[in-house]
Amino acid sequence: MSVAPGSRENQIFRSFEQVDGILTRPGFRITVSLFIHLAFIVVCLSISYVTVFLAEPPPSSRLLTMLKITGPMTLSDLPAQTAAKKSKPQRFEIPNKVSHTTGLQSEPVEEESRKADGSTGSNLEMGFFPKDSFGSSVDAAHVAEFIRYYLGILMRRPELDGFENWTGRLVESHCSGKDCDQVLQGIADYFVDSPEFSSRFGSNLSSRDFIMVIYKNVFGRLPSAGETQKWQSDLDALRLTRGQMARVLVNSAEFVNRTKYDVFVILAYAAVAKRMPEENEFRGWRNNLAAGNLKPADVIQSLANLKRQ
Repeated sequence: MSVAPGSRENQIFRSFEQVDGILTRPGFRITVSLFIHLAFIVVCLSISYVTVFLAEPPPSSRLLTMLKITGPMTLSDLPAQTAAKKSKPQRFEIPNKVSHTTGLQSEPVEEESRKADGSTGSNLEMGFFPKDSFGSSVDAAHVAEFIRYYLGILMRRPELDGFENWTGRLVESHCSGKDCDQVLQGIADYFVDSPEFSSRFGSNLSSRDFIMVIYKNVFGRLPSAGETQKWQSDLDALRLTRGQMARVLVNSAEFVNRTKYDVFVILAYAAVAKRMPEENEFRGWRNNLAAGNLKPADVIQSLANLKRQ
């Protein structure tokens, strides 16, 4: 069939010839081949990503999976972190300030005992931690008390070095029961006079200013006028030292109750895992205990299971 030059049919025919020429060029074929391979790789990667994403549980699910329990147990637990000691490197670089609004019940402040006898304790540490859990003949209640010094006076959890240091002091003293009062009071005195306390909360504080600071740290509020007058009178008259006052507050029924799960998790890691919990571990265990999702024995069992793995 002949096609007249310049006709519409001739133009269409020549267009097809040009397209065919492009398609048969080697460079074009290579480009198309590379594009097809690249598209195939992208599709494969997308399918792999979706598969992994759907199979991987979110962080909260992984935490709940970690907390699944296989049975009851009765042994001990662990401590937490980061301190003011500069002489030794810290094991963890994790934020450690304790919030009075997350995981802790806010309650009206009860009238504190005026006698710093150190007898107030949380029932959580009783029965779970034998005397050898933290050193020879060391009572878990005494360890729990100096942990509260960290939480209330310094507003942070203990680092491992600090925990072992104060536990060692209790071991070296060979004290038991009420005989440990002098050792514990000495630790409380150190905390309120420490460089860390001065640098964070003020140096050369007046009696009134110290009362304001320690109430804010322990209870998350300022004292009433009556409380301020009562404590200031005793401090100014030297009937009570600042360390004794701080010890009374951290051993008050309110603070013991508010921090009982914090203290228990720290004790559990110290006794079972032989380390301090990281931030996510601490908050996960503490919040689940406070919410009633777990029992103290569950925490101990889970940590023991993880240690055996």
